[in-house]
Amino acid sequence: MCSELSSVGFTVLRNVFILGFEIDVIALDTPPRGRPVVYVVEVKRRVKSKLIKQLRKRAPYADYVYAAVPHALARQALRRIPTPFGVLLVDPGSVVRIVVARRATYLGRGEGILNALSRSYSVSIKGLEPRHSAAVKTSTPRL
Repeated sequence: MCSELSSVGFTVLRNVFILGFEIDVIALDTPPRGRPVVYVVEVKRRVKSKLIKQLRKRAPYADYVYAAVPHALARQALRRIPTPFGVLLVDPGSVVRIVVARRATYLGRGEGILNALSRSYSVSIKGLEPRHSAAVKTSTPRL
């Protein structure tokens, strides 16, 4: 999933421990002007109450919050995951395919994660250079 997001221009960070919790995927979309738009994605194999709690915990710090679940759980995910959270359906295989089943509502709170990242990273917006490279795996888009 991360390589697919990276291939369309997002700066992607995986398994980031920040703000007191671990975020599965942070994707940054950098517009020509203004601050990057922060997408948080929690990746799960099942739709459980733990996932919904995680989404709610991340909402105060992101612009958009998504849950990524297997395609086979589409109905359950759309029924159980409340708005404003988006739902991504992932078909793992030799080529990962991501389908947006429901778009997330814009929350406008991405400053929280950006501020926390700036304390842990040298933020150059085009890509992130980790200060503590062992703490996170990163992927950056080709320029």
